[in-house]
Amino acid sequence: MHGTTPVTVDRTFWYDGCDMYVEQGAKRTRYPRIDSRKLYDLLTRSHSSKKDETGAFYIAQMAHYGIAPVTTKRAAKKKLMEAFGDGKALRVPKRLLGLEEDLKEEWEKQRDEAEGELRKEQEEVERMLLKRGTSYDSDTDGPATKRARTAQQADVHTLIELQPSDFACQYTIIALSLADEWPGYCDRRLSLTLSPSQRTNDHFWGSFQFGIVSGIIYCKTPTAIGEIARFRWRGHEQGKTKMYEDGGTLIFIGDGRLCGTLQCQLFSEKCAFTGKQYDTETRGPVSADELARWKKEYMRTNDTSIGMKGKKNKDIEPRESSSSGVRAERQQARRHAGPAKPSEFQSSDFTGRYTIDAPSLADDWPRECRRKLSLTLCPSKITGNHLWGRFDFGILKGIIRGKRDRSSTNGHVEVEYRWRAHEQRGGGTYDGEGSLTFLGDGELCGTLDCEFFSVICWFTGKHDRSAAGRRAVSEKELAEWKQEYRSIKRRPSGLGGRYRLSGGLGVGNLEDGSSDSSSAEEN
Repeated sequence: MHGTTPVTVDRTFWYDGCDMYVEQGAKRTRYPRIDSRKLYDLLTRSHSSKKDETGAFYIAQMAHYGIAPVTTKRAAKKKLMEAFGDGKALRVPKRLLGLEEDLKEEWEKQRDEAEGELRKEQEEVERMLLKRGTSYDSDTDGPATKRARTAQQADVHTLIELQPSDFACQYTIIALSLADEWPGYCDRRLSLTLSPSQRTNDHFWGSFQFGIVSGIIYCKTPTAIGEIARFRWRGHEQGKTKMYEDGGTLIFIGDGRLCGTLQCQLFSEKCAFTGKQYDTETRGPVSADELARWKKEYMRTNDTSIGMKGKKNKDIEPRESSSSGVRAERQQARRHAGPAKPSEFQSSDFTGRYTIDAPSLADDWPRECRRKLSLTLCPSKITGNHLWGRFDFGILKGIIRGKRDRSSTNGHVEVEYRWRAHEQRGGGTYDGEGSLTFLGDGELCGTLDCEFFSVICWFTGKHDRSAAGRRAVSEKELAEWKQEYRSIKRRPSGLGGRYRLSGGLGVGNLEDGSSDSSSAEEN
């Protein structure tokens, strides 16, 4: 059962949380009761330019007002007019008003039971994540404790490995917020079917039917139970042609269960859901034809005018068109190109501003992260071996300093960096580590680890192609970055790990302070 399904006691009258209704016609169309004055206007209007209601509509209204039903539209309208008599109003029988109250009570009872079940699921997930050190205290709007962080590091070798075959099946979905907001669309079973990519298993695809919206998801395959998998999805509103594109998360929690979120501008709030395997006996990847159909639908959505974006999304597998064949060959060649050569490291490849997408920060600090996040990069002017950057991640603003990893593979350039920053809410100063991987075509991905984040921040970035985004950082501006970086005091020598420079200590092992000293090489 999905969340709170419509309830009935006689299979004639139903209640869905909004209205009591009657189902009529081959498609079981729902007809709630309309006000008797409006019904009278419909029955008495003549030569109207508006199309008249169907026979099923009038037969349903007869049931709502306690009139014995007939089988034709003409007879139904005649019976209704006779019931009005000389007046312009009909009274609903007390029996039906009482039935409506009973159905409301039953629906609310089932809703409370479903919410209790969902809370138990969520509490179990939170306990599991707390054990791994990735919980978040929503009541205090603060991060998980450092004790939990330590537990995460200590427990890293005891994670339960997750194989693609473990989640390749169909799930029955419970999404209470959708049931409350769109009861007319979510009375049937909601579902999510997942299947790994048949080439490498590095990614998986999924087809979801969430009532008001349906579509295809594309995601990197998680490796352990409890790991957060962030996906992109494309789909359409039920019965509409408008296409949507957004993101979401999945966490596989074992025993054939999962939980997750799905974002869509159509929703009044982010949709949180849980799922359970529908039929374990038929568990397994979908057929090659079905998987190809999912991919084709995902790509076709990209070709359609997606209303709220106005541009096409590149973070998907190449389209199977003649124009994309060259791009596919280039990507394949890049995968097998081996280590990047030093001569391929061009300063122009990294200079400029990137627009950043960091879902975990947006989830934890929606107010601070409601504006556009950014990262502006500039290689050092003398040697080009070091990379400096200024970042604005909403809750944190600061400077990064990194050095390119010459052993990077797959043609991607990798940079590990240190950062120092100011927290925008409490005013404290922090430092930590992170990484950047430049993927080509103006795209990057990376991490930033901070002691007060609920999880390590994973982010993606796209180069801002505007004139302002491509503007080279001046020597004066770069000097200001370096000065700001050095003005934030280094952690005391001899202390390991992340350090809250305003007084807190973290855990771990970082290089000694000499690495951040001013030198000719870093300039």
